[in-house]
Amino acid sequence: RLSVTPFDVPDEHMPRLLEHLGGDAMLLWGSDIPHWQYDAAPKPPPGLDLARLSANARALYTRLEEEVPA
Repeated sequence: RLSVTPFDVPDEHMPRLLEHLGGDAMLLWGSDIPHWQYDAAPKPPPGLDLARLSANARALYTRLEEEVPA
């Protein structure tokens, strides 16, 4: 699996990239906030669903769903 932030693939190449990867199941969302160089919130690449990318990360890192004791 790999993270898509930052993502420098031109929009027109996204379908071919996903084809090479076998779909979007390989991609994870990592916002890498905060950014010292600008204040804009990062957005997922066009054509990719943030919910899907987040679900991929939760499936890989199963401890993210665990509750932390108070």
